[in-house]
Amino acid sequence: LQKDILSLQTEKEFVKSAYENALAKFLELENRITDSQTKVCSLQDEFGIGTVIEDHEARTLMADTALKSCEDALSKLQKEQEKSMEEVKEEYQKIKEAHERLEALKKLHKLDDRPEPGPGAEHESKPESESKPEEGLTLASTSCGDAFVNLEQEKGENIIAYRER
Repeated sequence: LQKDILSLQTEKEFVKSAYENALAKFLELENRITDSQTKVCSLQDEFGIGTVIEDHEARTLMADTALKSCEDALSKLQKEQEKSMEEVKEEYQKIKEAHERLEALKKLHKLDDRPEPGPGAEHESKPESESKPEEGLTLASTSCGDAFVNLEQEKGENIIAYRER
């Protein structure tokens, strides 16, 4: 549930940022249009000229502008994709290194394992504070290993899903 909350908050911040950037661009374009229209009206009044843009020319101008806007958006998205892919590669490398360290710890732990005394062997009962540290390490290693495997699988699924986009 916390992962979902974090994911939604991240998405919200991204959408908010995109909205604010788009709004700023919109206002900038609106101001440029208003300024240009004011200049045109001023020049037309000064010289007594009335010009009308033909429909074909207007459509061409609008299509060129829309095409340029789409190209800019595509370029921006490609840069974001490249950045995301680099981040995915870095995270994958971190996971791979952590997995290797975990495996090394597991191997080291297995080398240090001593056989427990059998049912017939006599042994004294030790308080918990004197118990072997390896026992806690085994439980921690197992749960960490399981958690790591789950994280690695989840990350792998995210990489595959990202590549499919």
